[in-house]
Amino acid sequence: MTRNAVGGVSRKCSVHVGGKKTRTLRTGVLRQREDDARELRASLLKKLPLTEHERLLTSETQQRGPNSSPPTLSDDFSFYSMDIDSMIPPPGEEGFSVSHAGDEVTIYRELEELTTSTANRQRLDTRDRSGRIALLASDWASQYEALTDALLNYMHDPLEPLEPPSSVNETDQFTIEVVDIFGSSPIRPTVSITIRTLDVYRQSHRVTPRFSIHAEAKMLCFLHGVYYRRHLAEQLRISYDVYLELHRRIDHRLDKVLGHDSENWRMLNSCPACQYKLTDEPPLEFSILCACDGNNSAKLVDPAICGGQERLDTRIGTSSIWLNESYVDAFKDEVRSARTRQARDQCPARDPDDPWVDEPDSVDSAEPRTVMKYPIALVKKLMDVFRSNILYGYDIKCAFEKILLRSTLGDSAKRLNVQGVVPAFHGHAHNRFCQLQHHSKHKLGAGLEDFETCERVFSESNALASEIRNATEFHRHQALDEHFHFADMDRYAALSDFIFNNYVQALTSISMTTTFLANFHASNPTLDPDFDGDLKDERLFLQRLGTKKDESSVEIDYVKALNEYEEAQLAYEQARIQFGQLDLRPNYSLKDAGNVRRRHTHAATKRDQKVDVVIDYERQMALDARWGPDHPERVKAQSHITNHLYHKAVDDVERLVVMRLLELTKLQMSGLGTEIQTKRWANPSYRHASTQHLAHQRAKEEIRRLNVEVGRLCTKIRDDALDYPRAIAQLELDNPPLAAHLQRRWQWLRSANGRHLWRIDQILQLPGYSSPMSPGTREGRQCEVTSALEGAQHGLADEADEGEGDEDALSRQLQDVHAYMEGLNHHRVDLEFAE
Repeated sequence: MTRNAVGGVSRKCSVHVGGKKTRTLRTGVLRQREDDARELRASLLKKLPLTEHERLLTSETQQRGPNSSPPTLSDDFSFYSMDIDSMIPPPGEEGFSVSHAGDEVTIYRELEELTTSTANRQRLDTRDRSGRIALLASDWASQYEALTDALLNYMHDPLEPLEPPSSVNETDQFTIEVVDIFGSSPIRPTVSITIRTLDVYRQSHRVTPRFSIHAEAKMLCFLHGVYYRRHLAEQLRISYDVYLELHRRIDHRLDKVLGHDSENWRMLNSCPACQYKLTDEPPLEFSILCACDGNNSAKLVDPAICGGQERLDTRIGTSSIWLNESYVDAFKDEVRSARTRQARDQCPARDPDDPWVDEPDSVDSAEPRTVMKYPIALVKKLMDVFRSNILYGYDIKCAFEKILLRSTLGDSAKRLNVQGVVPAFHGHAHNRFCQLQHHSKHKLGAGLEDFETCERVFSESNALASEIRNATEFHRHQALDEHFHFADMDRYAALSDFIFNNYVQALTSISMTTTFLANFHASNPTLDPDFDGDLKDERLFLQRLGTKKDESSVEIDYVKALNEYEEAQLAYEQARIQFGQLDLRPNYSLKDAGNVRRRHTHAATKRDQKVDVVIDYERQMALDARWGPDHPERVKAQSHITNHLYHKAVDDVERLVVMRLLELTKLQMSGLGTEIQTKRWANPSYRHASTQHLAHQRAKEEIRRLNVEVGRLCTKIRDDALDYPRAIAQLELDNPPLAAHLQRRWQWLRSANGRHLWRIDQILQLPGYSSPMSPGTREGRQCEVTSALEGAQHGLADEADEGEGDEDALSRQLQDVHAYMEGLNHHRVDLEFAE
């Protein structure tokens, strides 16, 4: 028998009340009568004096006895609940039970102190984890500015005691023995982490990204002889988050002082050799070379694969190098919109490798359309920041270029001369015709760049995958931002080595290809090679084999549109049947049900697109009725289409065979072709000479670019020697702690620049070097070498009366600039300093 939710009596049970007239009461009536009796009893007790009230309760207890059960009509426990109304004393007797005679007031006060003490009371926290994180972030945010100042003062002078923050309430004050700490709580910290520990962990995590916060917590526990518990890692994580936020705010203050806080400053200054453009420098074919690719290792694990849901964290862990979600989502419908425009325009000639032509009937067909928003958004950002003459490398550039040109960015990309190439390594997986069009070695102005930068970058950042794939959005962005911040520093420190190695590689390539081509001409004196013209002829030959011989008749195009519409209608009918049976398949998982719905939506959309094309043709041909399968004109047009498909299949086979034969020539397997034997570019030795010719041209382009990059790097080093000491001198007067932090940054930068000067001196000694011998002037910046030195001299004279200390400081600064410039002009640097 089941019990109801209120008492212990079954809902189907009834009570028979005896007497001359028997009545049957259901459970609901019993509950109502019981509630009425309880209210009546409470009202009567209120009217009694307090003494009579207590005497009545005592007598009732004695009559029941210690072992007797309370008189109740049901088996529930409502009798034992406290009746608050019955305990309220009548008017005039409120103070009876708290008289001073029995010292009850003292007891009540002690009880109040025990129950309200925050030290011994455990509060029930009804918030979820996201709510606690939001409150924690809010409490920290109110202290960040003061903590930033305190951290700067501590790093400036660790021995100087810091003033504790003022508190309105004395209960908010607390005492911690260690001074240089970050608490794990913004209000009442009980665990503290030293700043030195956080400094060490940040640098350790920089060089070893797999070294997680949990590993650091375990290491500290072992060092201090404490058993590791997971909440210790969480406390360390909270302290580390605050530590990074304070350093981010310090960097923001320094960037503002140096003038590095403008929009897109980091993108425009990430590589001085690429972006530090000088006045009157030789023009380059492309102003910027870049690479783009996707990386699944850094993504959050899909909840459909791994159980659970991403925890909400409202904090922001990104910097200026990130594209926000709204910026990227603006291009999520580019593929669908362009495909609709193409279907309506009905271009007569179509590329057989065109990814826009035929869309497979797959439930995952929507995924590629959505994924393409990322490279389109990247190209948009590149055009916004670097403007024109951009060359990018992308593994699927051959397909992406068609998508880009048919998107809303197509006209801007053509106008700004945005071009792309397939990277050197990935290009060999494409067919010969694709290589002739898109491979980097065939691109004028690409130099020796292989455009495989993303592969090397991802091989380093993937070390974070185990840490960030199940992290919150904030911590995932924070870890990646920290990684690439240090990666930029490492790239800058190795920049001169990169230029030197590329210079050596280019000079070696020029020497080897020159020798080979000279021997080739000597071995073939009667041959007048035209390598560039032969490559163009080969490309046209392969393109002719792959060109579709479409009929220009409108009737044939109309029949093609009818065939595509009927196929789309058939696919829609099949998807509709499955969608209609979805409610009859309770065993379907959420993923399977979602696939059925997506297939139905996709089929309906495709059918609507095809029928719009058919209607456009019917309007153009002024047809009164649609052609059926037995219509004479449709039968005639279908015959032409069938013959065309046959010839197209033969041409495709021929094209593929020719490209395979050309690939076989790399294995010295010549003489396998018939038609192509007459082509000069099909000869293996000639093709090898053509490859050497291309390598020679790309090496010469690389030398021209490197000459420009050396001059840019020299100028950037000179400008750093002017900007940083000047900013430090100004901050020493306004904000000494911030000046000390900038001095430490300048110390690292000066060390890296010293290494660059040593490498540049080696580049100058290479044979064939033709770069400028002195720094230039950056575009948009006045020449400050002479003016800065003269200004410093005038400053010494003007401020001579203000104090000998200031004069000595400016004099030392002037001497440092003179010494630095002298070392730059002669390209000499102390070897001990460079080492």
